[in-house]
Amino acid sequence: MNNLPIELFQVTDSSFPSGAYAHSMGLESYVELGVVHNGETLQHFILQEIIPSLLHLDFPWFQEAYSAAGARDLQRLQEIDSSFVASKSTRELRQAVVGMGRQRLEILQVLYPTDLQNDFLQTIANDPARGSTLVVHAIYAVSRAIPADPAFFSYAYGSISGCTSAAMKLIRIGQNAVQKILTRSLADFREQFYLAKNSPAKSPAWFNPLLEIASARHERAYSRLFIS
Repeated sequence: MNNLPIELFQVTDSSFPSGAYAHSMGLESYVELGVVHNGETLQHFILQEIIPSLLHLDFPWFQEAYSAAGARDLQRLQEIDSSFVASKSTRELRQAVVGMGRQRLEILQVLYPTDLQNDFLQTIANDPARGSTLVVHAIYAVSRAIPADPAFFSYAYGSISGCTSAAMKLIRIGQNAVQKILTRSLADFREQFYLAKNSPAKSPAWFNPLLEIASARHERAYSRLFIS
């Protein structure tokens, strides 16, 4: 933990040019539907929708990707990448995770180049449907010798903080209220993470029909602030 590279904070910050600032990952449609409309409902959305998805879908895939990256198994990384992207049931979400992932990989290779990042970048160069945020982050973490747990913490932080940042543009809520929600959400995530990590191994699985419906509606919205 004491040897974590300082850029780990840089690459998960909202100012990092991955395009994450332009995505709400379904929150905008939740607001439009009236499901999220204040601090209390935003907190509920993160605790009941975002965190379970991170732990039951993203985390198992991340473990697989981290292991494959450690073995320099590019074929397995492509398989994991394809499966993770396919787990997003709407076109909008699939395009979002790939668009942000490829953009992050390209800028990472400019700022902090590694052979593994370059090999994966070349492997997916001719396939626009590959290069998800999750697999790219696992490759980056292995390339920089970042242990799996803090690597996933930073990945999860980006998702949760991205949601609270988007909320300030979508509902009437102040910065102090958002920071309180973020603080509680991170504490809840940390507690649940160790429970998930120590539970018997299981396949990635998470079913959230409301988020999928909201995302599908967002694709055809008359007007919208975010790409997803």
